[in-house]
Amino acid sequence: MTWARGTVVLGGCRTPFLRSETAFADVMGYELGAFAVAGLLQRTGLDPAKLDRLLFGNVIQEVKTSNVAREVGLACGIPDDVPAVTLTAACASANVAVETAVEAIAAGAADLVIAGGVETLSDPPIRFRRAIRKRLLAARRAKGIGAWLRLLRGLRPRDFAPEAPAIAEFSTGLTMGDNAERIAKRFGISREAQDAFALRSHRLAAEAAAAGRYERQIVPVPVPAA
Repeated sequence: MTWARGTVVLGGCRTPFLRSETAFADVMGYELGAFAVAGLLQRTGLDPAKLDRLLFGNVIQEVKTSNVAREVGLACGIPDDVPAVTLTAACASANVAVETAVEAIAAGAADLVIAGGVETLSDPPIRFRRAIRKRLLAARRAKGIGAWLRLLRGLRPRDFAPEAPAIAEFSTGLTMGDNAERIAKRFGISREAQDAFALRSHRLAAEAAAAGRYERQIVPVPVPAA
């Protein structure tokens, strides 16, 4: 494939990384994305009205913000006539958003695109099991106590247990860790080599943080008072 134009990265921003259920526990995912995009617009001086697209990757969707890219854009002042698209490809979702932005620019379909990703596991969409969900839908048409009682027939105690999002692939039942082990064995990467690489990565990150190298890319996030 031959592209007609090259692309240029004008800047980047991110929010701090935190453990789930800590300081960001009451901050929604779209809010984190909006802080990052607002910081990017401020630091680069880009005019949001000149944007051609806003692309965001996301894995675990909040039910209230199914198109999180749209909510991010509206929350940080991007005009509502700028197309906003959410992409999902498991852990590569944000990478796919960036790749899609590059392809759009290179193909001449866009000139200015913001691409990123957002994820928060502090408030995952935990839902009722299918047996309960089916009866809740049917309950909207139920008339009288007798109809309600009939809906309860056949339910078992385990049907009332909440259902959290799965971390394993639906088709294979494998987790990211399982697949990582398969790839490591295929390419002959030992556990010792993996641990050494991970340790080096964390050390470099700690050194960079201590030297203030992240200050230009991290935007502050105000959090609700405890």
